Amino acid sequence: MPAYLAFGRRFETELTLPWPPAARLADALPPVRVSRVDLADAVALPFALGAVRYGKVNGSLVVDVPWAARFEIADQSSIRYTLAADADGRAAAEYFSGLVAGFWLRTVAEAVLHGSAVEGPGGAWIIVGASGSGKSSGAAELARRGHALMCDDSVPLAAGPTVLPGVAMSRLGADGQDGAAGSDGADKVAVPPSAARHEPCRLAGIVRLAAVDADRPELRPARGAARLALVAPFLQLLEGVDDRIMTLAKLAGMLPSVPVYALDRPLADDTRAECADLVERLMEAPDLEEER
Repeated sequence: MPAYLAFGRRFETELTLPWPPAARLADALPPVRVSRVDLADAVALPFALGAVRYGKVNGSLVVDVPWAARFEIADQSSIRYTLAADADGRAAAEYFSGLVAGFWLRTVAEAVLHGSAVEGPGGAWIIVGASGSGKSSGAAELARRGHALMCDDSVPLAAGPTVLPGVAMSRLGADGQDGAAGSDGADKVAVPPSAARHEPCRLAGIVRLAAVDADRPELRPARGAARLALVAPFLQLLEGVDDRIMTLAKLAGMLPSVPVYALDRPLADDTRAECADLVERLMEAPDLEEER
């Protein structure tokens, strides 16, 4: 059966996923079996994301994409699905690799951030930011410089604090960027990096990236409660699945030992190289800016 590498797991499925194929070295990774079965019709699901319904049924998390498939996430290692009437596997693969994988992440992560993560000399650095801020292209620039990409779009966190591996594919536009003015990400494609890390890594620091009306990139350290205020807006929370208070408490418990910075970049200019220079400087000496 075909297998794919994502989130530090080996996903075995007949679906054709837009993820890197699992090489032989991935045989030792924990498997996640995604099996096609005939699921019985479940009770009405209480929560919605647009036309997608989801909720807990007999201990499993069920996600119903009416035009693609109905998925049942039993635990970390087992996912079952039934194709919708007249649907083929392409739509099921598309929604599984994005939306449903986000639900599955809740079985292994304590919190999930909207951002990208790369490996530096002292551990993993996360770049968070709003859509179009340039975090994907910034992470891709760091990957081009030899820093292994861990994940893009969704960054799972565990105790330690530790960054769990995600999908090591940069989502970029045709121009190689994700920070173009007016971009909503609809035309992005997945680009494999030159180097990737598929094992957990200690969280070394977080950079909040924002595109602002400025002449040059500016880096500022966040201190005390400002750290949580800077990072919390980028938590990915699912109604009925994530407890907001508990997830915020877990994130707050991770941050006291982690440097957090605000990096503002000019809205109109391509400053990927300058921003990457600043992040690399933090990787080498994470407390340097705080001491100034």
